[in-house]
Amino acid sequence: MGNNEIERNSQIFHEKLDECIPPNIGDLPNYKSKEDTVEHIRGFVREHREELPILYRYSPADEYNISALIEGNVYLVSAGRMNDANEGKVWHSCFDKEENNDYKKMMQKDAYLKSFSEDGNSEYMWVNYAENFAGMCVAYDFSHASKDLLKELYPVQYSSVGFQCADNKLAQLTPYLFTRKDVKWKNEHEWRFIKTKPFNRSEAIRKSVEGCICAVYFGSDMDNDLKNKIEYELFLSNCKLMQRKYRRHIVFYDVEPTMTIKKRDEKDYGDPNF
Repeated sequence: MGNNEIERNSQIFHEKLDECIPPNIGDLPNYKSKEDTVEHIRGFVREHREELPILYRYSPADEYNISALIEGNVYLVSAGRMNDANEGKVWHSCFDKEENNDYKKMMQKDAYLKSFSEDGNSEYMWVNYAENFAGMCVAYDFSHASKDLLKELYPVQYSSVGFQCADNKLAQLTPYLFTRKDVKWKNEHEWRFIKTKPFNRSEAIRKSVEGCICAVYFGSDMDNDLKNKIEYELFLSNCKLMQRKYRRHIVFYDVEPTMTIKKRDEKDYGDPNF
C-alpha cells in the first residue's frame, strides 16, 4: 500500500508505454502502426506479468459491486459511462466542434473499460470513488493471471497533449486512443482493461478475475454489519473454489479515520459443508 512500492513496481510499464506512445506527441499514426503499438504494449505486460503492481479498485459498497466481488468478476462498461467525458477523444482538424463531439460519442459506444489504481490508500480515490470512505477497495494481483486476461490490461499515460489528426481515417477505433488521459486525472494512477469493438455490445462485459483478488479494504465509514457480511460471503465463495487452481487466501483490512490500515481479525467460520 506504500507509494514507494507503487513507483518501483509500475515504472517499467510506464516507461514502455511512453516509449511506444510518446506523451508529448499528439499526431496519430496510421491504423496498422497503432495496432502494432498496442500489441507491443500487450506483449510487454504479458512478458513482465510477475512484475505487475498490485492494482486497486475503489467502489461503493452497493449490491452491484458486492455481487461482482463475491462472484469474482469485474464488468467493463461503455466509455461513454465513465466520469471523464473526453475518453478516447481525438481532435479532427477537418471537423467543426459539434462534429468532433459527435464522433467522440460514437467511438465511446464501442469501447469498454474497467479502471484500477496503483495507489492502494489514496484519500482522493476514497473520497471520489468509494463514497467518501463508506465504500470499499479491492486489491487485485494480476502477476499470475492468464495471458488471455492480460491482453486487455494497459497502464494509462497522462499528458497535456491530446490526440489529433487531419485525416479522419487515422482515428479508427483502437485501444491506443484510450491509453492517454489529461494530466488533471493523474492522481488516479490508473490502469485499465480496454476492449474495443465487442462482438456483442451490452450494458457491461464480464471478466472473471477469480484468483486475482488478494485483499479487501473496508472504508472507515462503512457499516460494520456490511463488512462482516462481505467477509462471510467471500469465505463461502472461496470454499466453492477449493478444488480449483484459482483459490487463494484473501486478507481483509479496515481503513481507519486517520488513513491507517488495520488487518481484521481472521474468523473461523468452520466447515460450510458440515
